[in-house]
Amino acid sequence: MISQLTLKNNVLQFFYCVTFLLFCNFYGLAQTNPTAQAIPYSQNFSGLTGSTTTYPGGWQGWVVSANPPSGTGRITVASADKSMAAGTAASSSNSGYDYNGKIGFLSTSGADNALVLSVNTTGYNSNVVTFDAMTIRNPYDGTANNYIHGLVLQYRTDTSSAFTAITYTTSTGTAADYQNNTTLQTTGTTGQNIVTGLKVTLPSACNNQAVVQLRWINKTVSGSLGSRPSMALDNVSVAGTAIP
Repeated sequence: MISQLTLKNNVLQFFYCVTFLLFCNFYGLAQTNPTAQAIPYSQNFSGLTGSTTTYPGGWQGWVVSANPPSGTGRITVASADKSMAAGTAASSSNSGYDYNGKIGFLSTSGADNALVLSVNTTGYNSNVVTFDAMTIRNPYDGTANNYIHGLVLQYRTDTSSAFTAITYTTSTGTAADYQNNTTLQTTGTTGQNIVTGLKVTLPSACNNQAVVQLRWINKTVSGSLGSRPSMALDNVSVAGTAIP
């Protein structure tokens, strides 16, 4: 017969194992690292037709924190995946979104979300990222809803480290910091405040790497009331110079 002491020890061991697995799942194992895409890479999201719930190859939505976006853009690793949903400017839930030809995301007071693209730069250096940024949902009315969010671009060259923010510029080389404006929009999927041709030359650390992850995340610029805006990307490309 199994003694009471042995039974107690077995129960405790089972409890510790379950607790450990749950801990691991919450702090990293639930995060999916998308498959790195070969460069030159381009994506215009024409496959997102307004009802897609699957991210394009190389892309993933992440939950970075159970808190609202920080003032600078969190660089910490993600804690879990964030699913994609069909969305419009009327969609106010935190999620990754198919905005009919654009990919986007919305963060709330209870979730700081992000979008990540993974690329493989093996054989290339001087890699350049270009993208268009826009706002889809903009509940700003200056009274009940007054949030202004910025869009931060980050990178890392593995699948487990903290991210590093990088400054992107306009097509003319002027430093850019994309933010939603103060024009109310809560219907449709048409982007507003569209800025095209934003770009950045990735640092040398991203040269000739099997994995380079690019992450777009929000920061809170101002505001303290009501709903938050959602942002979207289009015409994303990554290209470099072949190493001789």
